[in-house]
Amino acid sequence: MVFGWLYGKTFSTDDIPNLDGKVAIITGGTAGLGMASAIAMAQKGAHVIITARSESRGKEAVQKIIEASNSSKVEFGVMDNGDLQSVRAFAEWYKQKSLPIHILLLNAGIAYTPYNSISGIEGQFYINHLSHFYLTELLLPIVKTSGPARVVTISSRGIDLVWSKPDWEQDIHVSKEKYDNVRAYGLSKLANLLFVKELTKRLGPDSQIYANSCHPGVIATNITNRSWYAGGYTEKVIQFGLGTVMGNTADKGALTQLYLATSEEVETQNIRGKYFWPTAKEKPMTGYTADEKLQTDLWDISERLVKELLEKK
Repeated sequence: MVFGWLYGKTFSTDDIPNLDGKVAIITGGTAGLGMASAIAMAQKGAHVIITARSESRGKEAVQKIIEASNSSKVEFGVMDNGDLQSVRAFAEWYKQKSLPIHILLLNAGIAYTPYNSISGIEGQFYINHLSHFYLTELLLPIVKTSGPARVVTISSRGIDLVWSKPDWEQDIHVSKEKYDNVRAYGLSKLANLLFVKELTKRLGPDSQIYANSCHPGVIATNITNRSWYAGGYTEKVIQFGLGTVMGNTADKGALTQLYLATSEEVETQNIRGKYFWPTAKEKPMTGYTADEKLQTDLWDISERLVKELLEKK
């Protein structure tokens, strides 16, 4: 199908090594890329924990993953990426399990949504980046003691939609009148990539944590289910075109993040702080993605925002 022809096929689920003894956390594992990744890793023996915004969604998703993977080592924890208190509660719940973390797949996200301010923060930035930043901060001590381990963020070619240099303070606190949902999405995905670059620098070259990011491809998932065209005819046409006609399904879209999360090549080739495109091909970083000041500034602002938001509660 078009997905393989357009991007090339260099990795499949058959290439995932045995994951017995490995523990993977996947945010947004109730559908789309997250569920596809959960199924693939569970099939290879991993103990998979997905996050879900509610008990009902979590239970339903876990049942689907168990049936598809024929593995019982699947569970969920409730976490809402739109609420840092919920992120903290999930992290505390997980710490009580006394389990390692070999794979932290930061997959949850939204795209092209109407204006939404969460405690004064632009919604796509908050959900796609800030909540994952905070989750990683909370779980990083466990990840460090579990090494070798992976941290994978899902970025997007949407970073190309950022046509002017980010002004984080202005963009994060954008008003409804000046809001551009396309730019906001691009900025949130740029943040996912810059976060991985800065995390890699802070961990150092000898770290046993391999942090990378990827663009999954243009695929049919429910990431746009809160966008301006969600639920309407336009969304149905897009989903049909991507999924049925072009073959760009979640199973195929998940391959690059699965490569970064599981492939032995990541460690043997010392792949860290990199950006990959489908399927499992490194994409050189240029422009804003290679701007080290943007990386550091984003990290510092994210730390400050998390502290301020938690103090408000």
